[in-house]
Amino acid sequence: MQSSLINQESLESEIVKKVDRQFDGLKNIIDDQKKNAENTIKNLESVLEYKAPPQDLAKETLQML
Repeated sequence: MQSSLINQESLESEIVKKVDRQFDGLKNIIDDQKKNAENTIKNLESVLEYKAPPQDLAKETLQML
């Protein structure tokens, strides 16, 4: 009876360790995806802030020279 209890506790401990490892792995994946999403948002924001140069920029530059 006592050895059965010890085996159960050992099995439970192994299961908890495995679940913890899987949880940590999933958490790392989520953290990586969050960083990727933040970078994508920053890139999109910079595209929105982009102001194209005027169409006659070359002409104006030549006139200034």
